[in-house]
Amino acid sequence: MPTTLINDSEEQRDLFTSILLVFGIIYLAQTGFVGWFLIDWRSMDSAIYFLGFELIFIGIAYDITESVFAIFAQPRKTPFLVNLTEFPPVALLMTICDDARPERWATLRQNYPNCDIFILDDSKTHEQQELIDQSGHRVVRRQDKRAFKAGNLNNWFNKYGEKYKYFAILDSDSLVTPDFVENLVAFAEHPANQQIAIFQSYIFPIDAETVFSKVLGSMTQLRFYIFERFSNRAGLMLSWGHNQLIRTDVVSQVGGFCETISPEDTTLSLLLDQKGFSIRLVNVVSYDTDPPDVISFTRRVARWAGQTAEIFSLPWNGASFRLKSLICYHLYSYTIHNVYITLLILTAWGYDSRGISPLHLLQFIIRSNHEIWLWTLVIAEMTILWCAQFFCGFTLASAWEFPSKLFFHICF
Repeated sequence: MPTTLINDSEEQRDLFTSILLVFGIIYLAQTGFVGWFLIDWRSMDSAIYFLGFELIFIGIAYDITESVFAIFAQPRKTPFLVNLTEFPPVALLMTICDDARPERWATLRQNYPNCDIFILDDSKTHEQQELIDQSGHRVVRRQDKRAFKAGNLNNWFNKYGEKYKYFAILDSDSLVTPDFVENLVAFAEHPANQQIAIFQSYIFPIDAETVFSKVLGSMTQLRFYIFERFSNRAGLMLSWGHNQLIRTDVVSQVGGFCETISPEDTTLSLLLDQKGFSIRLVNVVSYDTDPPDVISFTRRVARWAGQTAEIFSLPWNGASFRLKSLICYHLYSYTIHNVYITLLILTAWGYDSRGISPLHLLQFIIRSNHEIWLWTLVIAEMTILWCAQFFCGFTLASAWEFPSKLFFHICF
């Protein structure tokens, strides 16, 4: 936990408007360059390419804008209390559904003096239930298993919620330190943070046993470097659904967790935003596990994509433009790959490469420069962007004394 009090006057300005401006400039610059120099407007195929790459340019402009602000912006400084004089009641909840991990239960014990621990068990097998009963913590079960995690949380909330000022949510694979709750409450109790409904901790991967999970987790430091300077500064944060502290009264104001669709975390973000509350990533560390292989990772991404699509079935009245934009971009990021594939098929459909000589290949490139240069531009932009992000991620993951990281830390 930091030892210096951050005063209210040090809270930085919102960067959302600046981010929109930079994004718009980059997007229009790409559009103008391609439309003026590379598109043959007399060709229907070329016009189709233009429309397709206009969609792709949204993602490129967003990634470049994100990288620029991650480099030059200061991280969000959320004020907190150095010493707690009062200890409001907090409930620490671990949700389980046939995926119990007994090695995690001993880590739930907290130094915070007014914390009760609950395991919310939705397991269906008797073996899992008997194992969880040996955890040493209070176990809450329900007869009706409807509404998945949202229903599980609402069952606890309706029985015990009014007894607690805050509650923290953990998944079955979550790992927290003994000062986890105390550190989050220090942020929540600061007078300047009363409009923040959810205090989200940094979640780092642990127990990586495969090469895939190790590679996947290697970029975590970079992701948080970007989050704290871009998403946190612009108010573009959604609830991650676990390893977080939530104000009980604001959840009561929105009627608990939404049970009509499965993504209870994003839905809660939408409902809280409609009430004027925000979500903040704060300097508290916690852990969970990454998928061990490509198949598990793909299933997780597919589940997230489906849950994001479900959000569009809810009314968005009263939600801020920034939150609407963020959710739309999330859906875009899951579907833009279809545009890539369509344009690649269109590019290859009309050409036959059998028996082509180097001279004919050169003539083909010159004759088809409108299509090929579009791909070259996109590939070049994305390669430069990914290389820059990989370099930043590598240096950020290195030792704290590494010169390039020290340079970033001092300057930005």
